[in-house]
Amino acid sequence: VQLEEVYVDTVGIAATYQEKLSRTFPGIKFTVCPKADSIYPIVSAASIAAKVTRDVTLRDWKFKETIKAHTVFGSGYPGDEVTKQWLDQHFEHVFGFPSIARFSWSTTRLKCEKDGVPVLWEADAEEDGSASNTKLTFGGKRALPVALERSAA
Repeated sequence: VQLEEVYVDTVGIAATYQEKLSRTFPGIKFTVCPKADSIYPIVSAASIAAKVTRDVTLRDWKFKETIKAHTVFGSGYPGDEVTKQWLDQHFEHVFGFPSIARFSWSTTRLKCEKDGVPVLWEADAEEDGSASNTKLTFGGKRALPVALERSAA
């Protein structure tokens, strides 16, 4: 596929995204604007196709986890009461949510930070064989670098 022109709907600063896309993909004309789906028919069509695909995927979802979970997700928007109920009912304090939930979504990330149990993971050893001095975290507390944590103990 040889792209010549791309239209992007954005909720952020359109000019910033357009410049970044143009730098990253030279030779393609980008049009980035809020509400592009109401301005450009091609974006409206792509939006409908994406929503139909999402709805079919969610309707037919098979959980990888061996959990009892229902698939009445609501709209997926954070203000939707059905969505909020699903998130509350399927939150696990150590693991967060089933794999269907995007952990990059601020709603799920904030729930994990607020209500999750802090879990600290020592980072893998560095390529040169030395131990890493950082820890990765899950949960509401930021970890100290390993050296500082050990000296604080």
